Order: sequence, then structure tokens, then C-alpha cells
Amino acid sequence: MARSYKIDINVDMGESFGHWNLGSPGLDEEILAHVTSCNVACGFHAGDPHVMRKTVKLAKKYGVRVGAHPGLPDLVGFGRRRMEVTPEELTDYVVYQTGALRAMAASEGIGNLQHVLIHGIACLMSWYEEKYANAYVNAMLQLDSEKRLIMYGARGGPGPKYILDDIAKRAGLRTVAYAIADMDYNQDGSLVMLREHPPVDIEYRVSRALKMIKDGVLLDVKRNPIPYRPQSLLVHSDTPNVVELLEALEEEFSREGIEKVPVSEIV
Repeated sequence: MARSYKIDINVDMGESFGHWNLGSPGLDEEILAHVTSCNVACGFHAGDPHVMRKTVKLAKKYGVRVGAHPGLPDLVGFGRRRMEVTPEELTDYVVYQTGALRAMAASEGIGNLQHVLIHGIACLMSWYEEKYANAYVNAMLQLDSEKRLIMYGARGGPGPKYILDDIAKRAGLRTVAYAIADMDYNQDGSLVMLREHPPVDIEYRVSRALKMIKDGVLLDVKRNPIPYRPQSLLVHSDTPNVVELLEALEEEFSREGIEKVPVSEIV
């Protein structure tokens, strides 16, 4: 009997505010038509109340599960610059922003958020530094003592440096290991960091995604294999050819019998 495969396709959304736009907001509907989960910016690194509501409404229209995407309070740096915050501050930032999105989602008839994915440099700080990993876990426990809310991206790739996943699992949280489909990985399993996302090689990105899902192998930036099977693939809405990438992934998944499902149906 052939093995069945399931994968969540996730995207960062709603990362504009006021008159400032990130990526191609006109493509939001095209993007959401191809994903199963989305991370909505909550106002600190990007997003504002109007953008949050608009994004939530579109996600509901396309049956996409909604999660919070809280970041550090750094609109100018888009939450990608390190700030020396205390663990207590990081906990409060996550609780505050997720609470805002939860209220906005409830006002649009979405009863529960599916997940939380912390943004940018705050994510890296939580992956690799114990005090921030504990702060993020504390925020998740404060947001949902019953532990139904999923910590998306507790592991962002292969390698031993991702301490957040272990700490979250010890706390009893539901966690998701993901891979970023439109970015590269170093040979140690860490991400090749970028300030802006360039267009990607569609054919290579699709073949790399298939190899991860079916073979449990991620190809690093030198195209060497690293054992890793993610439960979700993340793309960025500001990757210039993101719609073409999503369409190609969907076509290949259909051909290979890979089912796209929200991550809450996997973990």
C-alpha cells in the first residue's frame, strides 16, 4: 500500500500598515487560495487593525486557518533587527499581540486561532536562547492553559541548535516543525538570513519540497542532504514570484498524491 503524505502550506500575511505596503497586497487573494494556514501580523513589526481585519476576512473566505504573527516593536526594521528586550517583555509582546488578533478574529466569526508563530529576529532569539524560549513558552501557556493553541515553528529546520522545540514539548505544548520553502539553509541546518526575499527558482524549490516531504531530506545551500521531514512549508508573501511557486507546488502535490491540510490536522 502506497504511503500517504500530508503537508500544511503556510504564509505570512497582513504585513502592511497605513499607506505602506509590503509585497503585493493585490495578490493576497491569489496567495490565500493556495495555502492552508496563515500568520497574520499583529501591529508591532507590521500590520494595523484595518489590515488585520481585512486579512482575517480573506482567510475566512478561503477556509484558511488563522494564526498570530507577533513580533518585536520595530516597524522601521520590520522586526528583523535584534532588540535587547527582557524575557518578561517578550512574553507580554506575544500575549498582547495575539490577544488583539484573537479579538479581531472573533469579531469576524472565527472562534479560535489555530496557532502562533513569532516573527523575525524574535523567532531566532527564541530558537537559540533559553531565556527567550522560556519566555515564548510562558506566553503560550498564558494564552491557552488547555494547550490547544499550536506553537508553529518551534523548529525551523534540522540541526541541534533549535532548543525551543524541546522546551515547548516539555511544557506539553503542541508544536510544529516547519521548513521555509523560499529560503536556503546553511550546512548546519540554520537559515541563510535575508533582509529581502528575491525571486526563487521554481523548479528547484518544488523538487526540494518534494524531497523533504517524501524522503525526509532537506537540501542545504550547497545541495547536500540533511535528514529533516517538516510538517509544514512556509512561504513569504513578499517573495516576488510567490504565486507561481504556490501554483507549482499545488500542481506537483496533486500529481504526487500529497494532501494539503491545515497543520491542526497533522499535530
